[in-house]
Amino acid sequence: MIYKAIGEFDGQPTFEKTVDRILIEVKESLLSCKHGQAVEIKRKRKPKSQKQLGNTFGNMVAKIRHEANEVRQDGVDGLLKYMAEIDIPKGVEATDDFIMKVLYTVAPTYNGLGKEVTLSGMDTKQAADFFKRAALGMSGYVHIPDPDPEWDKKKQ
Repeated sequence: MIYKAIGEFDGQPTFEKTVDRILIEVKESLLSCKHGQAVEIKRKRKPKSQKQLGNTFGNMVAKIRHEANEVRQDGVDGLLKYMAEIDIPKGVEATDDFIMKVLYTVAPTYNGLGKEVTLSGMDTKQAADFFKRAALGMSGYVHIPDPDPEWDKKKQ
């Protein structure tokens, strides 16, 4: 079931159907569930944008990889201080996958159920917040400038 907010009245969202009708449909749906069947009700959000993905992988990950492998030339060794795991091999190049694991450790993001999510499960706001927190967390390692610090003030 998808209900789209079409406006606002007295500070409250308005929908194509009345809230009472929506609640009846949700109740009917829940009552028709079988024992043990899971039901998820969630708010649909705008997914992260291609620019956000490009910024994370083309800007942040690329800068960290360059810093680790070319500038410092210590590969994963310099990044290990951000990780709690001890079974990571030392002396190897930092890969994009490893760097993303570091970023998820530095700036974990959770959904409404308290489950940790990766970039693929984030919406636009979560992805922007993740970038800011990850860049701040990595600021002692390499400076990663925000390519569009005013993005959230622009009209979508």
